[in-house]
Amino acid sequence: MNKFDRQVDRNLKDIEYEKCGEISKAIDLYEKNIAENFEGNHPYDRLVVIYRSQNNKIIKF
Repeated sequence: MNKFDRQVDRNLKDIEYEKCGEISKAIDLYEKNIAENFEGNHPYDRLVVIYRSQNNKIIKF
């Protein structure tokens, strides 16, 4: 499995974590994809939504 496929798998797992309310696990995986320079906007967009919903004043990008 190549890097992009692993990242897509993480994004799919993140969606499931969010649905189950396991937000901290989702954040960890979204941040891992960002650290690996994911080509796309999904993890970035989702983290913004999560941080805003938590009233997080500092977004860690």
